[in-house]
Amino acid sequence: MKMAIVLGISQMMFGLGLAAANCVLMKRKADLILVVIPQMVFMLCLFGYLVFLIFYKWLSYGGHKPAPYNAACAPSVLITFINMMLMKKEEPVENCLDYMYPNERMIEFALVGIAFSTIPILLAGKPIYLMRRRRKMEQERERDFKRMRRQTIAEMRSTMRYTDDDNSETSRQKSVDNEEEHEMSEIWIHSGIHTIETVLGSVSHTASYLRLWALSLAHDQLSDVLWHMVLTKGFANTLPLYYGVPVLMAAFFAWAILTVAILVMMEGLSAFLHTLRLHWVEFQSKFFGGAGESFKAFSFPPSNQRS
Repeated sequence: MKMAIVLGISQMMFGLGLAAANCVLMKRKADLILVVIPQMVFMLCLFGYLVFLIFYKWLSYGGHKPAPYNAACAPSVLITFINMMLMKKEEPVENCLDYMYPNERMIEFALVGIAFSTIPILLAGKPIYLMRRRRKMEQERERDFKRMRRQTIAEMRSTMRYTDDDNSETSRQKSVDNEEEHEMSEIWIHSGIHTIETVLGSVSHTASYLRLWALSLAHDQLSDVLWHMVLTKGFANTLPLYYGVPVLMAAFFAWAILTVAILVMMEGLSAFLHTLRLHWVEFQSKFFGGAGESFKAFSFPPSNQRS
């Protein structure tokens, strides 16, 4: 189970690394600073620390070590992680250390604070950046418009023409403002959905890697059942030799068929599909959108030349 978590978090962090490389390659600094880096910090502070606890427990505790580092004093990584998220103190155990290492509780509180501080950045960072960039572009466009308007007014001869142009420009500006407000509301909604997907997805995606561990347990139980309920019955028969050999051959044939059909084919296909889903959803969702391209109907360019 622990190895599944380690491999899963390593693969997801590699996916975020590819997302950062894409942002650098495509020169999207805003996405790198306001989206990808906060996601990496959130994952490292929570689930990267979980991987650290797993390795620390493997290296520090063992069955042949004296107390308080023997197997009886080895803390549960899951309980430690839950207490970290809930900011609860662990219950002391007799003849064992209260914490795995010095200043553990202070470090865990700091990591939780840093992780949750990235959520407002994910939620409001990019929309605020887009609003500031759009406002700057509007100010530049307004300065250009005022300069052109002064030049146009100087060339105008009719007062009526000036009045009509002013009214049309005012109505056009109102429609543009309404469209921009609608676009910004969509950006805020998209940012909120993306933030929720990131926070909840980090938990669900990590848990998804436990499916392969659960499948390995199921395979172990199925192989044990087939061995004891089929093949062992053939070995344990007390019939005479001319009856026992055919019974053993039939038991072996049934065991081989069931093993190939259930464990190799059916369960192998199930494990392959789970692995494919982990690669497609949990890994590629970190850096690949897969939105596709809008359909454009094929058409020949208009030509004035006659054939």
